[in-house]
Amino acid sequence: MEKKRPACVEQIPLVDWEKTPASVQKLVEGMGQQIESLEKQLTEVLTVQEQLLTQVAGYLSSSASQSEINAIANANLAVAQSATVTQS
Repeated sequence: MEKKRPACVEQIPLVDWEKTPASVQKLVEGMGQQIESLEKQLTEVLTVQEQLLTQVAGYLSSSASQSEINAIANANLAVAQSATVTQS
């Protein structure tokens, strides 16, 4: 029975992957799983950040100027775009 290849090694040709020592395969697979886990955590953190910034913006809208609200929104957008580029 053929073993299913992990998603993290799909870009490696099968012939090369089969020649890779088992210890290296195990290390690469572990690193791939860790990357997937960190990407999920990042997505969760960005979701919470967006929720918190929405709450802060709501609070500030009653006591802050429009330029302060825009500055917060732009800072949030920059962080989100940076994280999206990092995930890609």
